Amino acid sequence: MLLTPFASSSRGNLYQVDDGATRILLECGLTMSRIRKLLPYKLGDYRACLVTHEHKDHSRSVPELLRRGMDLYMTNGTAGTLLDAPVPGLHIVTPGRQFVIGTLRIKPFATVHDSAEPCGFLIRSMQTGEVLAFATDTSVMRYRFPGMTEIALECNFSAELLAASQLPKAVRERAAHTHLSLESACCWLAAADLSKVQRIWLCHLSAAHGSAADFARIVQQLTGIDTRVCDA
Repeated sequence: MLLTPFASSSRGNLYQVDDGATRILLECGLTMSRIRKLLPYKLGDYRACLVTHEHKDHSRSVPELLRRGMDLYMTNGTAGTLLDAPVPGLHIVTPGRQFVIGTLRIKPFATVHDSAEPCGFLIRSMQTGEVLAFATDTSVMRYRFPGMTEIALECNFSAELLAASQLPKAVRERAAHTHLSLESACCWLAAADLSKVQRIWLCHLSAAHGSAADFARIVQQLTGIDTRVCDA
């Protein structure tokens, strides 16, 4: 498996991708001290960090990682909201245009969120042949990916739990329009090529409108694939 999740919630997001030859970070939405505490390797052992969008729970440590000399990859829209000007180590990526880091071939794809230019990442290892589809903070999945071996997919809320929530209407409406629901995730998975998928990770569950045990059970029953919820 390529992915190791360390944090996945609105309080902060951090994941590792490692194919045995190249090791990178996905997201850096925690304080630097927390990142260093959670990671099993030194920061210098990571080739780069990919950032999906500018919200702080995904990008909090961008400035410090750049100061420490790490290469960071993000869209132009994301970079424009986080940084005043181009800096050494910043790499601008374009949805649909592939790039390579070590043994990882990476293609960003557009997602739908209330941010400047959010994206997900399709990551293929030239070392192992594994293919990871990673998508978080998106209200819809527009694309299908053949040959996936691992999926990390947002599953933020269920329509039932959201409707029953006592949170303000504005909060509930934002969730519905900017995050992927259990129902939408299941629809995408039902239509996806899962023939090679070995594991599904459910990401970024809402503390108020999500149920880790129920969501994992429902998705595993639907797909027949080992399904796990990323720890908050």
